[in-house]
Amino acid sequence: MVGYAHSPSPSGQTVIMENAKDPNSTGYEEDFDGDGYIASALVNGVAMVFDFVTPAVIALLGLRLSLFLGWGSYAFFISTFYVLSTGLLYAASVVWGVGNAIVSVSGVSGDSLSLSLNLACMRDIPGATQPTTQPL
Repeated sequence: MVGYAHSPSPSGQTVIMENAKDPNSTGYEEDFDGDGYIASALVNGVAMVFDFVTPAVIALLGLRLSLFLGWGSYAFFISTFYVLSTGLLYAASVVWGVGNAIVSVSGVSGDSLSLSLNLACMRDIPGATQPTTQPL
């Protein structure tokens, strides 16, 4: 099972969202009725579904671009808390769900790739001690 990287905490989101709904709060937004639990469900549900096609996306885009886009989707998700809009929050949750799947799968392949590259580089350096472990 792949663990999801930094899935949003409903309790952390709820603090911001409840302040936005409270007319007595300084962060009150009149038309906002977003729910952190729904946003979290969207992130994790989309990530679970997108996990099936993520390896193909990583193979097509490459590891670096995949990680960049994955973490960029997280930055987009977080930025929606500066402009509170229910539709934008839920759309960003879906985008982060896709990015979350990419980041979690890329992280696993990135560890293997990093180990393999380090071992390959060590073999090419004259006088370097040879590693005793085999690449994954």
